[in-house]
Amino acid sequence: MWRVLVFIVALAVLIVITTRWTRWEGNAEWQSTDDAYLQADLTPIAAKVAGYVRELPVQDFERVHAGDVLAQIVDDDYRATVAQIEASVASASAQVQALKAQRELQEANVQAARATIDAAVASAEQNSRDVARQERLLRTGSSSTESAEKLQTAHAQLAAQLAQSRAQASAASRQLAVLAAQQAQAEATVAAQQASLRIAQINPVNIRFLLLHQN
Repeated sequence: MWRVLVFIVALAVLIVITTRWTRWEGNAEWQSTDDAYLQADLTPIAAKVAGYVRELPVQDFERVHAGDVLAQIVDDDYRATVAQIEASVASASAQVQALKAQRELQEANVQAARATIDAAVASAEQNSRDVARQERLLRTGSSSTESAEKLQTAHAQLAAQLAQSRAQASAASRQLAVLAAQQAQAEATVAAQQASLRIAQINPVNIRFLLLHQN
C-alpha cells in the first residue's frame, strides 16, 4: 500500500513540475536574483494596420501552436470605413445608371429633332415648288398678288422653322456628348471606389495576429 502512495505522490510532483514549474516565478510581484542572466528567443511582431489591441488570448509562458491567435486589434473604424466606401460605390453606381437613362432619353430627343428637320425640309421644298408655280401663274395673270405674297410669307416661316429645328438638333447632339462624358467620368469614379473598397476590405482581415510557424 505504501508503495502505491509513494507512486501517486511522485506522479503528482512530476505533473506539477512539468506543467506549473514557472507559475510561481511568473506570478511573483517581485523578481530578484544574485548573479544571473536571461537567454531568450525574441520574435518581433508587427501589425499591417494600426489600432488599439482589443484582445490578447495568449498569456505569459503559455504554449502556442501554428494558427493560434496571439492578439486582435479593434476593427470598428475599419469596418465603418468599409461601410462608408460601400455606400459611396452604391451612390456612384446609381449616378451611372441615372446618366445612362438621361443619355438614352437624349438620344431619343436627337432622333426627334432630326425627324423635325426632315419634316421641315420637306415642307420647305413643297413651299418652294408652290412659290415657283405661283410666280408662273402671276406672270400669265392667272393668279393674284395676294396669293403670291401668302406663299412668300409661308416660305419665310418655313425657313425660320427649319433653322430653329437644326439649332435644336445641334444642341441636343452637344448635350448627348456632354452626358457621354459625364457617364464615362462616373464609371471611372465607380472603378476607383471599388478599388478603394477592395483595399478597405483587407484591413479587417489583418486585425488578427496569427502564429504562422512553430519552431
